Amino acid sequence: MDQDAPFREGIIAPAKLVDYLLETRRKDGGPKANFFIHTCGFSRQRPGEFAHALHAQLAGAVFLGKRRASSGGVNYAFCGSLLSPRRGKICITSVWCISREGAIPHFVTARPAWEKEREIHDAKNA
Repeated sequence: MDQDAPFREGIIAPAKLVDYLLETRRKDGGPKANFFIHTCGFSRQRPGEFAHALHAQLAGAVFLGKRRASSGGVNYAFCGSLLSPRRGKICITSVWCISREGAIPHFVTARPAWEKEREIHDAKNA
């Protein structure tokens, strides 16, 4: 079974991108925003470009695992290459949630991949 298939059609709320991952003034999201804006080249003015890249990141991504979410659903983590406007391919980890069986997945967060995650991704895509 194609582990990432249902997530490629997952919902990404524009506010999750504009008000969180691309908002540098947030204490909890500022470091991620600096990475996605300054390193990758995404912008708050073009959240659709970022959303498209996040969906595309799942193609060829490595499934890292799942765990129970605080919301009661299940979070799924994937490590893969994000095609960024500024730097080309950058390895990130994205997290998606399925709130209940049969529900459409929704995007939770993304961050630069940790070294061990990059090693797993690179080994499986060699």
